[in-house]
Amino acid sequence: MRNIGRVALVFVLLVLSGAAAFSPGRAAACSCIIPDNARAAMEKSAAVFAGTVESVKTVRKGSEAYYKAEMKADESWKGVDEANVTVYSDFGSCSFGFETGKRYLIYAYDNQERLDVINCGRSGKLMPDNEMAAADLKELGTGTRYGAAALQGDGGASDTGERNALLWAGGAVVLLGVCFIVWRTKRKGERR
Repeated sequence: MRNIGRVALVFVLLVLSGAAAFSPGRAAACSCIIPDNARAAMEKSAAVFAGTVESVKTVRKGSEAYYKAEMKADESWKGVDEANVTVYSDFGSCSFGFETGKRYLIYAYDNQERLDVINCGRSGKLMPDNEMAAADLKELGTGTRYGAAALQGDGGASDTGERNALLWAGGAVVLLGVCFIVWRTKRKGERR
């Protein structure tokens, strides 16, 4: 019985030493510390902007590989002073998934004089079900606008609300005017 215990112990030690000897090399995981709010994220970022991805390319330089996204910014809060912006995302667990034609809120970080985006920050696709991005846009307020957004707004919630209020007010004025004209016409008819 003692021999079975010793054999089992030797077997376990062999398995553990073999696992240690043949374990894979260093593994890199994406370490995520997401800022609590838009202001905190903006403080840590080199650039903060909203824009649409026009193209995504894979770039390789020696052993380094990354995605290069050409974007058209429509609004900027920090670090972007023109509509055409290039951002990068390294391959690996932290790479950001850009989709051509989609609009994003981007918090980019300075990486050797290029703007990098990672997937575990506050950057995200601007779409109705992305509550964090919607809250960030509200917290950031109005930024510097480019292109069509500079001329007419981006159709965000505040622009739509203001536009609806103006339409209702204008409609009310027209309705009151029509009622006044009808009332005055009837009154003149009664006097004759």
